Amino acid sequence: MRILLVEDDESVAKILHKVLTDEHYIVDVAYTGHIGWQLVSSFNYDLIILDVLLPELDGIKFCQQLRAQEYTLPVLFVTALDDSSEKIAGLNAGADDYITKPFELEELLARVRALLRRGKTSVVLTTLEWEGLRLEVNSRELTYRNNKLSLTPKEHAMLELFLRNPAQAFSREAIIDNLWSYSDAPGEETVTSHMKGLRRKLRTVGAPADLIETVYGVGYRLKPIETEVKPIETEELCSVDSRSATSDIVKLRHQHTQAALSALWKSVKSQQTNRLAILQQAFEQLQRGTLSKEMRESAYRSSHSLTGVLGIFGLETGSEIARQIQILLQGETPILADDQARLDALIRALQATIDEAIEHRGRTAVEIPKVPLLVLVDPQLRMMPALVGMLRTEGFTVKISHHIESLVAMLSSSRLLDKKAGINQTDRTNQTDSRTRSERTVPDVVLLGFSFADFEDDCESDLNDDLDRDLRSSQLDRLAKLVNEVPSLMLLICSGDGSLSSRVRAAQLGDYPFFYNPDVASVAKTIALLRSHPLSAPRKILAVDDDSQLLQTLKTRLALENYQIVTLDKPLEFWKTLQDENPDLLLLDISMPQFTGIELCQTVRRSPAWRHLPIVFFTAHAEPHLQQAAFKAGGDNLIEKSLSDAQLLAHLEHQMKRSYLQQVIATANSPTTVPP
Repeated sequence: MRILLVEDDESVAKILHKVLTDEHYIVDVAYTGHIGWQLVSSFNYDLIILDVLLPELDGIKFCQQLRAQEYTLPVLFVTALDDSSEKIAGLNAGADDYITKPFELEELLARVRALLRRGKTSVVLTTLEWEGLRLEVNSRELTYRNNKLSLTPKEHAMLELFLRNPAQAFSREAIIDNLWSYSDAPGEETVTSHMKGLRRKLRTVGAPADLIETVYGVGYRLKPIETEVKPIETEELCSVDSRSATSDIVKLRHQHTQAALSALWKSVKSQQTNRLAILQQAFEQLQRGTLSKEMRESAYRSSHSLTGVLGIFGLETGSEIARQIQILLQGETPILADDQARLDALIRALQATIDEAIEHRGRTAVEIPKVPLLVLVDPQLRMMPALVGMLRTEGFTVKISHHIESLVAMLSSSRLLDKKAGINQTDRTNQTDSRTRSERTVPDVVLLGFSFADFEDDCESDLNDDLDRDLRSSQLDRLAKLVNEVPSLMLLICSGDGSLSSRVRAAQLGDYPFFYNPDVASVAKTIALLRSHPLSAPRKILAVDDDSQLLQTLKTRLALENYQIVTLDKPLEFWKTLQDENPDLLLLDISMPQFTGIELCQTVRRSPAWRHLPIVFFTAHAEPHLQQAAFKAGGDNLIEKSLSDAQLLAHLEHQMKRSYLQQVIATANSPTTVPP
C-alpha cells in the first residue's frame, strides 16, 4: 500500500520513512506542501501523513484543498502543535485522525493500519488467503499450506498486492507504480526479475508453477479458481489500537522499531546539534537586544522540531525542555528578564540532554567485547615458556589455559559466550560486569595446551583407552562449538604431529593457520599479524543493488551488528565507489541495469589490488547455472536474499574471516612482512 509523507523536518521524515517501509508500505516523501500536492496529482495513494507547519502550503490548507477536489483518501495529521484548537482546525479541514509529537511509533503504526482499513472496508482484515496462500496481516507472516515463505521485501509486497486484489491483473508498469516510490522506480526488467524469484520460492514450498499466471499482453495475476476465496474477515473495527495483534507480535514490533531508531540516530544527530546552535545564537542576540523577527522564528521552528524528534527517540526530558522553549519563543511578545533567565537555563539543560544522548548512543554503538587470540600449542613442542616470554616482551598480555573448561569460563565472564554455544555453563553472573572489568580479565593471547595426536586410533586399545579417546573426542567437539559460537575468535594451531589425520582434524575447526614443528619466532610473528588488525573491529561492506529499498533494509540489519555499510544503487558509479571506500567485503546483486553483478565481479578480479577482496553474490536467483557463472567470475559465495538475519550474518562473518586469514598466512610466509 502506498503512503505519501509530507514533512519538512528531515529527521522526522527519515524516522517515519524507515518504520513505514519496514512495515512493507511504499512511501513517497515531500518536504514542502507544494511538492506534496504535485505528487498527489500524479500518483494514487492509500493514505497521506501530513505535518501542519509546512513551507509554501501548510497542512491545513493542503487538506482543505484535497477535500475541495473530492479526494477521499484518509489523512493523518502528525505535528508538534498540541493545542486543542489546532486539532479541531485540522479535523475540520478534513483530516481523519490526529497524532501529536512526540509519539510512540507503535501508536503511529496502529493508527496508520486503522486508517488504511477504514479506507477500504468497515471490517478488519487480519488474514488474506488464496488457494493455500495465507498472509497474516499483523505478523506479516506468509505461508503456503503451512509452509513458511521467506521472501525479500519486494517479493513480499508483490504477493500482498495480488492477495489484496485477487481478481485484478497488474502490468509491470502498474506493479512499479504500486510497489516503488516515485524516486526509486526501476525498469520493467526488475519486475520480471522479482517475479521470477517469487515464483521459484513458491515452487520450493509446493505451490503450483502457475499460481501466479501471466496474462499475455496484460500482466500478472493470481490464477482464478472456480469458487472465489474471500479474505477472512474478523472482528469489527472498534478502536485505533491494533487489538487483534497478539502480545508477542506487539513485543516484536516494539523491538524492531527500537532497533531501527538506534540505527537512525547516527544519521540525524548532527541536525539536532545544529538546531541547538540556532537556539543558542538566538539567545545571544536576545541578550544583546538584536534578536530579529526572522531569527526568533527560526529558533521557534528549531524548538518545535526538537520537541518531536527527541520524543520519538525516547528522550522525553529533552522533548519537554524543547516544548517549554517553544512556548517562550512563540509569537512576537517581548521576552522579559525573568523569561530570559529561564530560557537560558532551558537551553543549557537541552544541550546537556543532547550531549548525553550523543555520548551514550555513540558509546553503545561502538562498544565491542575484547576477543583474545587462541593459540593451540602441542605440549610435545615444549615451546610454551619461550613463547610466553617473547609475547610479553612484545607487550602482549598472555594467559595459559590447560583445559577447555577454564577457557569457556573466561569467555563467558567477558560476555563473548552465551548458552547458545551448547556448552555446559553454570556460572553466568559475571556477564553483567562492566566493559572496563572485561578489558582487564580478557588477555590478548590465550595459549591452550592441545594435541591432535591424542585422537589417533589404536586397534589394540583396551576399554580404558576407548573411554579416554571418547573424552578427548568430546573435548574436540566442545572446542569446535566454542569456535563457531564466537565468530570473531581467531585460532592459530601449533602441532608436533604433521600426519594427515591431525591436519584433517585441525581443518575441521576452520580455515586457521596450521604450523608443524614451528619455531617460536615464526609463531610470535603470526600472532603479531593477527593481533594487528583484530577481526572484532568494525568492518566495511559495500552492497550494490538496484533496489534502494532493499539496500536500506540491509543497511539497518547489518549496522546493528557493528558493520559499516556503504550502499550503491547506481552500478555506473561502482568503480569510483569501490576505490573511495576500500571495503572489507563486496556484496553484489546479479540482475542489475547497465552492468550485471557477474560483470562487476569479473572487473574486480582483473585488478591485482583487489585479489583478496571477498565477493558475495546476494540475489533472489540461486539456479545452478547462475551459481556456476558467479563462481567462475571470481565470487566467493552466493546467498539468497530471503536468508534470515542470523544466516546472513553467519555467511558474511565466515567469508570475511576466511579472506582475512588467507592474507595473514600469505604475509607470514612472505620474506618481507607488511601487516594486512
